[in-house]
Amino acid sequence: MGQTRVTLADVYQQVEQLQAQVGRLRLDMEALQRENDSLRKALEAQTRQQSALVTQCNQISAQVNAQQGAWASRETALKKEIYAEMTRQMKDLASQTQQGFDQLTKARSYSQQNQTTSFDQDYPQTGISYVVKSGDSLWKIARDNNSSVRDIQNANQITNPGDLKVGQTIFVPQRNP
Repeated sequence: MGQTRVTLADVYQQVEQLQAQVGRLRLDMEALQRENDSLRKALEAQTRQQSALVTQCNQISAQVNAQQGAWASRETALKKEIYAEMTRQMKDLASQTQQGFDQLTKARSYSQQNQTTSFDQDYPQTGISYVVKSGDSLWKIARDNNSSVRDIQNANQITNPGDLKVGQTIFVPQRNP
C-alpha cells in the first residue's frame, strides 16, 4: 500500500499541476481574447475612419469637378461676351469709317460740282500728237517733249491728271519745237 499511496500522491500532484497549467492557459486565452477584441474594435474604428475619409475625398472631388465645369462655362460665356463686344465695336468703327468716307465723297462731289474748270487758250498751237504709254504722267510727258503740264491740261481739257489712260492720244503743245 505504500507504493499505491506514492503513486496516488504523484497522480494528485500531476492533476494539480495540470489544473494549474489549464488555469494559466485559460488566463492566457482570456488575455488573447481581450487583445483580439481590442484589435477588432481598433480595426473597425480604422475602417470607419477610412470610410469617412473616402467619402470626404469623393465629396471634394465632386466639388472640384463641379467648379471646373463652372469655370469652363464661365470661360465660354466670357469668350462669347468678348467676341460680341469686339464685333459690335468693329461694326461701329466700320460704320464711322463709312460715314467719314461718305462725307469725304459728298464734300469732294460738292466741291467738283461747284468748281468750274476753265481752260485757257493761251497754250502754243503747235506741237505733236502723243500716245500715252504705261508709266507716263503729265509731268513726264511735258518734260520729255519740251512742254508744260498746264499747257497739256489746257490743250486736252484734262481736269484730273490721274484720268490719263494708256493708249489715249493727246496733243502736246511745244513752245520751241
